[in-house]
Amino acid sequence: MSGTKYYDRVAQELSKRNLDLSNTLDFGAAGRQLVDLLKRRRKQQPKRAAELPVPTARELGVLQFLWTKGPATSLDLYAGLDSSLLARTTAEQFWSELHRMAARGFVTETVVSPQQLLLVGIGPFGVPVEMSAKNRRNRIWRYEPLADRETIITLLQSRQFLASQSGRIREAERISRLLTYLLTSTGKQPTP
Repeated sequence: MSGTKYYDRVAQELSKRNLDLSNTLDFGAAGRQLVDLLKRRRKQQPKRAAELPVPTARELGVLQFLWTKGPATSLDLYAGLDSSLLARTTAEQFWSELHRMAARGFVTETVVSPQQLLLVGIGPFGVPVEMSAKNRRNRIWRYEPLADRETIITLLQSRQFLASQSGRIREAERISRLLTYLLTSTGKQPTP
């Protein structure tokens, strides 16, 4: 019986288990984890004030809400913001604007809804894919402000000065209204 192919497979498997040798090292998984770690670190770092764009009135309202109430989910933001800031805006449009705010560097976003991820990849690269269509449709994100209030005030003051010095009076007036809104914090939306 020692000459059959079945005996050889069993003997190989037993010797492998006894020697405690792993089959292969997964360098692809290690590389993916390293890339994910670096992406998360880069996203979590706040941008300098000079790198930030001028926020819109709605973005200022979101930041004001986050500064006063702390980190909030997208549902909390939509329910808690003043209705004048959400006029003629659907929830889908508002959520896409929140994603845009995260891309622009005003807030961080993290997924807090349940996930069932499947890693689909070729070679060392993999892409996580949500297996549940319900989870894909009903994502819940948590937002935290990256820029503090003083940074945004400094940004608006510097941009207002630059706009007035370069002769862009309408832009300087628009930024002045945003700055007034932020400093008074009445909750009323400034006129565009």
